[in-house]
Amino acid sequence: MIEEIGYKMKIAEFCQARPFLYHMTDKDNLPLILKDWALLSTKRIAYAAFDTRMKANDFLKTKRDGSESLIANGKTYKIRDQHPISLTVLKRSLSGGLKTGDFLKILNERVFWWPSIKRLVAHFDRYK
Repeated sequence: MIEEIGYKMKIAEFCQARPFLYHMTDKDNLPLILKDWALLSTKRIAYAAFDTRMKANDFLKTKRDGSESLIANGKTYKIRDQHPISLTVLKRSLSGGLKTGDFLKILNERVFWWPSIKRLVAHFDRYK
């Protein structure tokens, strides 16, 4: 069950409320997504692309101001930038000893979905 501010929503209720979810990626990734039927996190791609976990973790903990290409298992993935993230604001917002690099790594462990076109467009507009 999904808990949201004290409310437990059943999967069926969520699916009825949000019959469509939206994901943003580079158009060059679409053939791989359709072929493999998978959306991979940046972490999963980086762990397959770099020859050591240390190099992968360094990549995952560093803000990307531009898109990057990673080759993993013979496939080229375009990884989106994190341009809208302000490290200054992020650093002020973190607590409990969490560092900016740790937070960026946490972001890179996830695949993001938007619940509506309106929310997707709002996210996209941050890149303008």
